[in-house]
Amino acid sequence: MSLPKAHKALLLTWLMGVTACGDPNGLDIDATESGIVGGWAATTDQIFATVELRRYGGKRGFCSGALISPLIVATAAHCAVVEGESGVTRPAAPGTIQAVAGHLSSASADASNLRTVVEIRIHENYDHDYIMGRSREGAGKGGIGSPNDLALLFLGSPFDAITNAPMVRREDSDDLVRHGDVAFVAGYGTYDFEADLSGALHISDAIIDILGDQELLTRRPDQLGDSCFGDSGGPLYLPTDQGDFLVGLVSRGRSDVDRDCGDGGVYTLLSAYLPWIEETAGARFDPQLPPESTAIAFRPDDSVYVPPSRTELVGRCAAGRSGQGIPTTSILLLMLATLWQRRSSRSR
Repeated sequence: MSLPKAHKALLLTWLMGVTACGDPNGLDIDATESGIVGGWAATTDQIFATVELRRYGGKRGFCSGALISPLIVATAAHCAVVEGESGVTRPAAPGTIQAVAGHLSSASADASNLRTVVEIRIHENYDHDYIMGRSREGAGKGGIGSPNDLALLFLGSPFDAITNAPMVRREDSDDLVRHGDVAFVAGYGTYDFEADLSGALHISDAIIDILGDQELLTRRPDQLGDSCFGDSGGPLYLPTDQGDFLVGLVSRGRSDVDRDCGDGGVYTLLSAYLPWIEETAGARFDPQLPPESTAIAFRPDDSVYVPPSRTELVGRCAAGRSGQGIPTTSILLLMLATLWQRRSSRSR
């Protein structure tokens, strides 16, 4: 029996307080594939640069992506290749994929939301066997590695009215993207695993767990939401004091967890690939970025997320360890028990 979505949203707030404590330079997250399971339904203001990818003429997406320039969608390479009988992959044929943007659900999109993909560029070092799990030689914790799971989709006509997502440059990455930061993953994939529901834009928070050279891993300290089937290639947004950035694309589930969806994921780290993107796209890479004052309210209560400073995190942890009053974890357990009891009582 699952908790109602309203209760999930409430618990998310408390869980952030619990997981924000630990080493002030990063979180200590206990250990336990890729639509947003759980999470919350997005609002119009939360669409941002998230894109749904469909087979030409299809009514529902098979992957997600992010608009990084009016004519360019970034997505996972495994969403844009075709594997032949010999196991050799090639880019999908031009005209076989459509990008859909500016909509909240597959059913609400019309012709104005659709653009046809006319060219596909797969990273030249993409390792399909690695992504498919057939060869993970040299993989680190959680399956992190260097499979170069990145593709650029060039559109036949631009999305001029949709804001593009800014990316972090490599030289700024250490300051802006850190272990323990709370990011937000978005996609049009599965959002109710048991009922097999998909096609509506959902968002979930995700804690950055491990930062590699070309990928990052997220970890869930709970089971309230994460990427799942149909979210591959979808954006991982990170609010910072310098604005909201696109830091990663959904690649796959972690290899050190039990569930396909809900326990964290592996993301292509875009700061490592920005030079490749600029070189591959050339003059077509001309981002239309939001004003610096613009902040996206990713949370379900429409409040703008303001990242806590490291000083604030240390203060919260010190308060939690002071021995004064009831510990935060105890309060959380009491809330969980109360909500579960009320839910069970109504169901009888």
